[in-house]
Amino acid sequence: MVTFRHAALAIGVLVGTPAIAADLPRAGEPLTSCLIASGSPLLALPAADIAREVDFRFARAVATAETPQAIASSRPAFTWALETRQACGTAIGYLRGSVIDEVSIAKCDCFHDRMIGYLQ
Repeated sequence: MVTFRHAALAIGVLVGTPAIAADLPRAGEPLTSCLIASGSPLLALPAADIAREVDFRFARAVATAETPQAIASSRPAFTWALETRQACGTAIGYLRGSVIDEVSIAKCDCFHDRMIGYLQ
């Protein structure tokens, strides 16, 4: 008999699995994690430099998501390009309103690093 608790556990496992799967390294690759709570080195920069760096990461993610190398890769470079595009786009929206959103900037920076790591 399936109880509500069993169903909730199964749903939690199914919903959580894809996010974890993109992080699973291949042999010889380190398992890294985006420690969003710890912030990003970008946050120590002046606001104009933050905006420039976030714009750069966004543009690079858009370009990467359109390359056959990333699309056809067996590694999650394409996934991280999409994640980077989303996080950086969110950060850009906040920055246009003169708000420095630490979480979206940290995600943008970390996801960009992952995207680049999987392209190499």
